[in-house]
Amino acid sequence: MDNTLRVLFLVFLVITALIFTIRKGSALSFSEIRDILLDFLLVPVAIGTVVIFALLITRTDPMRLILELTGQLSGHFNVSFLEAIPPDLQDSLKVLSVSRQDTDGDDFSEWVVFYQFDVDSSRNPVQGVVYDNDRGNPPVIFPYQLRVPDRDYLSEGDVSLDLTQIPVDGEGSEEILVYGSKELSIFRFQQNSEAWEPPRDDPPRYKAIGFFRGTEGVSLDQDRVTVRNRDEFERSQLARRTIYEYQPATESYFDSTFVTLAPPVMETVDFLASPPQDVFDTAYPEKVVLAFYASTCGGVDDSLCRHAGAGWDSKEFLAPDDDPTKDSALREFQNGNAAYFGLTSLSSSQNIVVRTLRYYPQVERSTGQSIYTGVEPQGNCVEIQLGHPIVGQPDTLSFRMRFVNGKWKIERQIQSGDCRSELQVLSDTFAPPADSLEPTPLPPLGPVPTEAPAGSPTQIPPSE
Repeated sequence: MDNTLRVLFLVFLVITALIFTIRKGSALSFSEIRDILLDFLLVPVAIGTVVIFALLITRTDPMRLILELTGQLSGHFNVSFLEAIPPDLQDSLKVLSVSRQDTDGDDFSEWVVFYQFDVDSSRNPVQGVVYDNDRGNPPVIFPYQLRVPDRDYLSEGDVSLDLTQIPVDGEGSEEILVYGSKELSIFRFQQNSEAWEPPRDDPPRYKAIGFFRGTEGVSLDQDRVTVRNRDEFERSQLARRTIYEYQPATESYFDSTFVTLAPPVMETVDFLASPPQDVFDTAYPEKVVLAFYASTCGGVDDSLCRHAGAGWDSKEFLAPDDDPTKDSALREFQNGNAAYFGLTSLSSSQNIVVRTLRYYPQVERSTGQSIYTGVEPQGNCVEIQLGHPIVGQPDTLSFRMRFVNGKWKIERQIQSGDCRSELQVLSDTFAPPADSLEPTPLPPLGPVPTEAPAGSPTQIPPSE
């Protein structure tokens, strides 16, 4: 077909050139060729303008016309799910897309329809339905819903559909993957009634075996699903990266309740995508702490050590040892004291996961020094909790950060393990000049509230 079209195009192109040559009687100039092209483009543009104006005047839905025209030309009439919406629902329910897919392995392509409901002008939640005609004579087109736990929506924007085998070495029909704007829903076909019985959707014909949502998206690799949640790490472009694996015991990604996801195999606070090209120059001390721990990895794995190939020098993240009378992260590193940083090695660590990471913008404001271009922070405090996110409750390490020659450095560990108790110490250490702006009052000491007021520590809460 493609070759035929190419030949026809060349034939018509030659004929067009001959007709213009005969009509003009001489070779065409550049300006004449330009005018011909403009006249040629003017015709479809004018026709399109008239057609659109007619649709607006008659309030005609062009999608319906396209479907009807397609059916007339091809001889294959599709079911008009647009027409199937009753008048009392037309303001709250809309058809987002219709596609034909063999979702149950019977060599017949069912109708997969995604609907937008609770329609407004911004975010419209989406639900999906598979229509099948496998019952009755004449056949009954029956809806089987793609329903996830708690009847949650599949997306708030566009959706895409894919079919793949999960697990990869499994048998039977392929699973249905519905990718949303920030979601991934996985459904498996199960025969829920006999062929001679009336169709039903209880128990569900398409059973949800996984439902994932991440503020920064969800990805599937073989049987592993990676979810990225940015949560409250907006300023520093960090995210909580969580990996889930298919559970043979439940034949899904859920635990025995089939509502809650099984515990992840790996979870860590991580860079949103990849670290900055020169992480030493980052404006945010929490990025420096993450990069320091990644620099101690001896090989690449799924944890924070996936950045092990960056080739960072760990000592570059540590502040100079200026005062021998005080504790020094650089001195402890040079003495090979890995335990000081909560590690077993300073050069061959593996499977490093960061359970929580807290940083304190309030300290930056309180320790800022006024310069010609504004107030520049000089100190901060970063809390980090290492360890496996499922087993045990690892200790929290607190590090005082210092701004050295335009770069954030780890100065020393704060033995109290609570950065908030060090706020006043940091404020006194890096007090701004008397003629600078009055610093914002520090937050009160005590537990971090659930809903943090303005100026309180920014943090990722631990996983439940």
